[in-house]
Amino acid sequence: NYVSRGAAVTAILLAVAYTVLIMHFAVNIPKADEWSSVIPLVHSAIHGTLSLRQLWVQHYNEGHLLIPNVIFAVVGVLGKFNTKILIALSAVFQVATFALLLGVFRSYFGRVLTVVPVAVLGVVWFGIGDVDNALWGFQIQLYLTQFFVILMLLFLLASLKRKQREVWAYAAAILCAIAASCSSIQGLLAWPLGLLVLVW
Repeated sequence: NYVSRGAAVTAILLAVAYTVLIMHFAVNIPKADEWSSVIPLVHSAIHGTLSLRQLWVQHYNEGHLLIPNVIFAVVGVLGKFNTKILIALSAVFQVATFALLLGVFRSYFGRVLTVVPVAVLGVVWFGIGDVDNALWGFQIQLYLTQFFVILMLLFLLASLKRKQREVWAYAAAILCAIAASCSSIQGLLAWPLGLLVLVW
């Protein structure tokens, strides 16, 4: 168990409140970068002309958004590019990453988390100060990045806690770092962060 029963209830309530609030204000209207880069990609996906080059193309900040672009294409074809689906997926990744973060804290401190630390972490994690990103489907890239980075940390910590190092955990951590790097340019920070954990 990562958390006590009360802490689990607290985490669930915070996650549900966050998701309900975000979906209440979500709208199906593309904005900003979605018009200039995502809609052409979706157009190609719908008409069967999507290429690997379009999925791998560099964005304005020189990052490769391979994984988000695949998601954009799938939502475009299956969901008629309803941006509320992207917002909902971002919320799912935000909640899932919070659960992983609790696992990282549990692994690092070596004890079950109680209500107070989970509540504090939850209020900070699900704070609505960053509502602009949460209500913009294009920013799923950021939620994917943090998901893969925290998952990488969890794999590394799980392996380092054991006396016998397990190759599968390192391989999984490397795959997570690659996925983070293919989600946004910020995902490249997974590599030095993972190295820092190993050296520490």
